[in-house]
Amino acid sequence: ALGLIDALVASNPLHRDAVWHNGGIPLVVTMLKDGPPEQLQRACSLLQTLSSQREAQMAVAWAGAIPILVQHLNHDLSRVRVEAARALWSLAQNNMDNQTSILQQDGLRRLVALLQGAAEAQEPALLLLLALSQGHEQQDNITRAGAIPPLIGLLDRIELRELAAAVLAKLAHEHEDNQSAIGAATGAVPKLIKLLSDESPSIRETSAGLLHALVAGGHGKNV
Repeated sequence: ALGLIDALVASNPLHRDAVWHNGGIPLVVTMLKDGPPEQLQRACSLLQTLSSQREAQMAVAWAGAIPILVQHLNHDLSRVRVEAARALWSLAQNNMDNQTSILQQDGLRRLVALLQGAAEAQEPALLLLLALSQGHEQQDNITRAGAIPPLIGLLDRIELRELAAAVLAKLAHEHEDNQSAIGAATGAVPKLIKLLSDESPSIRETSAGLLHALVAGGHGKNV
């Protein structure tokens, strides 16, 4: 049933509104608390689909979904971890309240673990980190959680290097300590220089911008 509802909601915003206005969100969150992996996976996926506008984001958060989703980032099965990360990413989009709530639930430590885990969970973890990298305090928190080394490692992954570079660029933006940490990290600068010749214009632009930030911040000796 959850899969069918998810398909309907994805196909028509009116269906999304119908689920929301008829009390569906608390029911989905209840199903998220416990059950077989397929149920948890589908409940996470449905919450991601429902959270496509701010009012729905807040309704999902008020129903208590965020602590449960953060817990599922540690689920034994990768597919549940993936869908939980995607749902949290949807909730965090342009929503500072939900971003703060995710951080308060120890979400960063779990996200950094996902960066070093199964490949299928790395992309949604990167997307969520990108959404969370808003402001000096959150930049600090992400760095303290140990994100920089695995992010640098992912610069070698063809399918993930653009996202990893984008997260690093957000962490370095107007943040001298993070610029220093990135510039001093083993392998960071050579990998970024290599990306300057990447076939993707957006990757070249992101890498150039990050290297410029390192130099402008007084870390040119590493470049």
